[in-house]
Amino acid sequence: MLSFIVWCGQQIEAGVHRAAWLMFWVSVVAAAGIGLVSVPLIGIFVIGLWAWYTQVSSNSGAHGTARWAGFQDLERAGCFRETGAAPVGRAVEARPDMSKVIERLLWAAPWRSRQAIRLAGRFGESRPAPLARIPDRIPHFAVIGASGSGKSTCFAIPTLLQDPAAMVVMDLKGELYRRTGRWRARQFGHQIVVIDPFHISGAGAETGRLNLLHLCHGDERTVVDEARRLATALVVRPPEEHQPFFNDAATQVITCTLAFLLSQCRPELVSLNQVREILTDANMFEEMLVHLENGDACGGLLKRQAGQIRCYQGQTKASVLAAANSHLEFLDSAPVAETLASTSFDPAGLLTGRCTIYLCLPAERLEELQGLRRAILTSLIHYIFAAGEDRHRRIPFILDEAGSLGEIDALYSALVYGRSYGFRLMFLMQSVAQIQDCFPETKAATFRATTASIFCGVNDLQTAEDVSKWIGQTTVLSHSRSTSDSWSRDVSSADMSQRNSHSFNISRSANETGRALIQAEELLQAPPSAAVALLPGVRPIWLAKMPYYAARPWSEAWPFRLLHLGVAAMCTVGALVFWIVVLATYAFPKDPLFRSALEALSAYAEWLLLAV
Repeated sequence: MLSFIVWCGQQIEAGVHRAAWLMFWVSVVAAAGIGLVSVPLIGIFVIGLWAWYTQVSSNSGAHGTARWAGFQDLERAGCFRETGAAPVGRAVEARPDMSKVIERLLWAAPWRSRQAIRLAGRFGESRPAPLARIPDRIPHFAVIGASGSGKSTCFAIPTLLQDPAAMVVMDLKGELYRRTGRWRARQFGHQIVVIDPFHISGAGAETGRLNLLHLCHGDERTVVDEARRLATALVVRPPEEHQPFFNDAATQVITCTLAFLLSQCRPELVSLNQVREILTDANMFEEMLVHLENGDACGGLLKRQAGQIRCYQGQTKASVLAAANSHLEFLDSAPVAETLASTSFDPAGLLTGRCTIYLCLPAERLEELQGLRRAILTSLIHYIFAAGEDRHRRIPFILDEAGSLGEIDALYSALVYGRSYGFRLMFLMQSVAQIQDCFPETKAATFRATTASIFCGVNDLQTAEDVSKWIGQTTVLSHSRSTSDSWSRDVSSADMSQRNSHSFNISRSANETGRALIQAEELLQAPPSAAVALLPGVRPIWLAKMPYYAARPWSEAWPFRLLHLGVAAMCTVGALVFWIVVLATYAFPKDPLFRSALEALSAYAEWLLLAV
């Protein structure tokens, strides 16, 4: 026990020596400061020069305080964390100080220094731009840019390659599946489902099947509600609807037919093909109404639905049925009917994080198959909602050409309320105007308030002006300098004398003015590799886009990986030696050889700490 107390005393003594060494340098700096202040001329000159410099070089922010996000801003926002974050590019204006990175590598715990390795980026550049990500606290984001601006190669594909969560991908060209499908199956062990009726994803992809009614629960108490949600998605309404009566009636007819099938059979035994058969056959439709009127299925709700449909007579009834069938015309395609006839996978894989669904539909048939896309998204969204809240669940939805979907109630619900259910939405759009197509009126304001926006390759003036206004103004200093040089000459006629005078004046002034941090024309003329990210609660970020084929954040930092391993090994060996010394102190308190070794080790440790 006495030897342990002696050892503790030695450590305290070493700590005192280190504190004395620190106080020495503090006293040197303090003495230098006191010396400057104590000498009047030097002190006044230094203080005056500093006051003049700060007054001329800084601004008050009276006209605006907008600026690009720096390293500290993004670090506080969590944009450098990798867990549950989508990569968006390198933050050009947030280049870290390499001395800070090295300091973090040397002094941080080994299990935290990995973050500093990631921040270091490319080894060999003087001040590398770090790779920024959208933190998981911001669940949804939209990438807005013209065709060919890199929405897929710089944002969608990197997310698919790096995020192991279960995903739903709307892939209109099949490119996302071809680039990432096999990788996700091999790297993350996912079941890859490709819903591709027309085989646009390429050879070798097995077409998956999804019966939308199979995702319904078939409970009598909720059959009508589930049928109404699916029918609302199937009925595609125009942006400006002047006569909503026929679309409303078509929704009611489809709802009644769906509820009838779900109440009579198990959901996996019926599909949308049966709905189409009933609505195109007058006899079958009449038999369905008679059956519902004579029964009390779903507590009498279906009888009520049939009675309301009976109110349509003559030409009105024919027009309502024609409207309903017009929204189901996409079912008159053999590939689509086969795809929707049954389900070839377990949808529960989305909830367990082991499934990726690619919805591949031809881009030239977007309008024709709009109802199909809307119905599939609605069914999957409500299936996840029905699983209940789970804050540890993450299911990103990557929606390519999201502006062509139109208004979908289920998508708006996932946007506003879906974070705690696991929804993470990624919208790929052509322009800001498409936001109004998907979320009209007040819903557009909600979209902007809850969604991060990334603008890349902006080509239209309206979008550029909106971005410039959203970023805001900054205060800039305008310097002006004026020089005056005058000569004068007076001649006296009395004594013929003359007098010359010369004056030379220089005046300098600084005025504050306000201007937009980035003008609309500057954004339109930005290089193709640039992008601007607007994140809620974070200053605007100027980005350099990182295509998936050029992003190598881990392999570029191999010297830092070696340094990280060295720090971890040094800490591990140090901890092991410490415990060996502690145990040996109790075991061999009087051994002279051990005491000599302990003194030598203590002296070496003290020298090492003082050197650091």
